[in-house]
Amino acid sequence: MLVDLHKKYGVKGIFFFQFADYSTFDKNVSPDNNKFRFLIKSIADYGKVALAASYSSFNDIDLLKKRKEKVDRCYQ
Repeated sequence: MLVDLHKKYGVKGIFFFQFADYSTFDKNVSPDNNKFRFLIKSIADYGKVALAASYSSFNDIDLLKKRKEKVDRCYQ
């Protein structure tokens, strides 16, 4: 696993996750999927977690803020 390599070599990582509704341009796992949320939480224990902006949020700052809040709630 990537986290294992980071721990082995003492490298700090930033892991980006996309939170978006499935659409023509956004193909991702649902942010409401419990396994996906658990993955984010487990990654956050070893590295920094950040939001990868979705296509739909590029021009919608309010939507981007909502997605950021949702990803933050996954690991708090």
